[in-house]
Amino acid sequence: MEQKLISFETAKLAKEKGFEYKTIHCYDTSNPPNNNGAVSINPEGKNWNDDEKDEDGELFSAPPQSLLQKWLREEKGISVDVFTSLKEKRKFEFGCDMMAYFNINDEWQTYNLNKFFVTYEEALESGLKKALILINHEQN
Repeated sequence: MEQKLISFETAKLAKEKGFEYKTIHCYDTSNPPNNNGAVSINPEGKNWNDDEKDEDGELFSAPPQSLLQKWLREEKGISVDVFTSLKEKRKFEFGCDMMAYFNINDEWQTYNLNKFFVTYEEALESGLKKALILINHEQN
């Protein structure tokens, strides 16, 4: 079983917010298929450098969702948590809550996406995107 990598959209947003994690997986905008969400793997098995650019594009690291989730929690004070709801017998649906501490008003705030997803990973991805957006909106 493999961990789900963050999406291209989330990778771009994460980089914009200061997330710098070196990984062998990345999105390379100089490679046209990657503009649609394909991930490149460094053939040498080495980590890509997020700062690398060429004349045609830019690299965005594509780590597992759990690493971005940990960074948000430890570096930005935003906890992104997925919860499970029983839809019907042996069928689950997943939602996402966030708790964030912002120094601006010196209090914890909670956010709920108010939406359910078919998979845990879809719910987590949506929560990660929302958390990254909150960094700009609430913390700056």
